[in-house]
Amino acid sequence: YARVWCVYEAFLAYKQEKIILTATPPIPHKKQRVTGVLFMSATTFVGLVTASVLADFKTDDSRAEVLIFVAGTTAFGVGLLALLVASIMKPWCLTRICVFLAAECGAIVAAARLVSLLGFNRDGVMRFDMLVDALLGCSLSAAAAAAEYDRLFQLQAIEQKQ
Repeated sequence: YARVWCVYEAFLAYKQEKIILTATPPIPHKKQRVTGVLFMSATTFVGLVTASVLADFKTDDSRAEVLIFVAGTTAFGVGLLALLVASIMKPWCLTRICVFLAAECGAIVAAARLVSLLGFNRDGVMRFDMLVDALLGCSLSAAAAAAEYDRLFQLQAIEQKQ
């Protein structure tokens, strides 16, 4: 009886010119794809911080501090631009590349700020601005994971229309 009732409901909806949405299959490997973006970003972050700690990256050279600041700021700008491009384009392969680029840039920003915080902390005082910047880099990576989630739903909608 349930199927007959569903057909009758669909008939009434069609007659009343309502929009009829049908169930769609779940997105294959959605959780793994989104988690992959976060894992890649976390791996980059841990790798950069570990490499700098192992290399004993502490210096009093102000040029190194400026270079790390510029690299982090540039990575943040590139990451934001990549997310902007990913939001404008149709959800195909290039969009996925932009999402992964944004995630990597977020990890680079967070690592650069954390390394600066650890390596250039001359007076032993926690520098709040660098900590905020490190969290900003982490949020860029999280935004990239959310963009990948949205991209997968857009792909599902396109496939459903066909």
